[in-house]
Amino acid sequence: DTNESILVTKPFRLKGYTVATLPAGVTGDTAYVTDANLPAFGQQVLGLGATTIPVFYNGTTWIMV
Repeated sequence: DTNESILVTKPFRLKGYTVATLPAGVTGDTAYVTDANLPAFGQQVLGLGATTIPVFYNGTTWIMV
């Protein structure tokens, strides 16, 4: 069943990348980037900036969350 919940009771860490080094991704992957430029929720992540932000792979591209 793909609708099961996971209870996280301890901190967990996402893997960090620069935008240029993000992997191809599988839908649902999450990570963070350290060089987002012009961050905006739900938009494709662009690099060469100075913002650290979480990202999500939506099946087509990495978007900022």
